[in-house]
Amino acid sequence: MTVAYHEDENAAVRQPREISHGNGGDAKLRFVYAARADTETATQGGAERIRHLLPHTVRAVLDGRAVREYRLLSETTSGGWWRLDKVQLCGHDEDGANPECLAALDPEHVVAKGNFVNKLVTVDPVSRRRPDFEAVAEHFGVWHNYDSISRKRFDRSNVVARVGGAWNDAPEGFADSHTEVDETHVEICRSHCAP
Repeated sequence: MTVAYHEDENAAVRQPREISHGNGGDAKLRFVYAARADTETATQGGAERIRHLLPHTVRAVLDGRAVREYRLLSETTSGGWWRLDKVQLCGHDEDGANPECLAALDPEHVVAKGNFVNKLVTVDPVSRRRPDFEAVAEHFGVWHNYDSISRKRFDRSNVVARVGGAWNDAPEGFADSHTEVDETHVEICRSHCAP
């Protein structure tokens, strides 16, 4: 697997552009960005980082043809900053064109809105808006929540969680199991998120 990045050295930001994997890199995930109307600034390791781009689309490509894409639809809050509002899944025809899309879903509240999930695994979820945990608890079979307590402050996944609004132990008491793990968010996923 190889990862290519968009590099913005002036803003000290690297964002994934493409992840290649499979047989000789025949499968790819391509990331499409849009310009931000608000500029997000964060401090990491004593340096200021400015994000000028907002993730817009994640496209799955096989043998050079688009197979499906996830459109990340954003909204502007009353405070003037952008946040993810909905995710829309689109499938492509055999030529990789003519996408047909499902209705967009609110990712934070899809379970709380009554959609049943057999197994819900959350790894220290991150968002500024939180769902109604009681409503979420009514619509899953089993819910495992992992709370990262890693001391690796400058690990990229931990920085994203701090800046994005980590839920930490908020799901405790609603999830069937709530486990504090001394690993980064990515390490937790590698060891606990397999289906």
